[in-house]
Amino acid sequence: MTDVLDIQRDHLALVAASRVLLEPGGELYFSTNLRTFHLDPALAASARTTPEGKIPVIYRIDMKNPATFFAAQSFPVRNKDVIYVSNAPLAEFQKFVNVVSSLVYPILAVNNAAKGN
Repeated sequence: MTDVLDIQRDHLALVAASRVLLEPGGELYFSTNLRTFHLDPALAASARTTPEGKIPVIYRIDMKNPATFFAAQSFPVRNKDVIYVSNAPLAEFQKFVNVVSSLVYPILAVNNAAKGN
């Protein structure tokens, strides 16, 4: 590599250097916004592909970081793109509390009604 990053030219060396850091069986996610990008054939053979033979582009964004929030606004979204948004950590706890309360409150209501008679 030279002092200027050219992702098309340098991606093979970057991926090779990154694989050294992976745990055995680990996965490496490689993403670029270069629309004319072509994955090196040596890497394409080991890449996971869609049923149509395409290599998916995956972005992971932490919306708590303002820099990534603003960067995400410039991502192009095209037809048939999939956007997955995960819940905040407390959202799962709230779902659990809702399930428990939906089971407990009717029992308490029946119990209170029975005592009132």
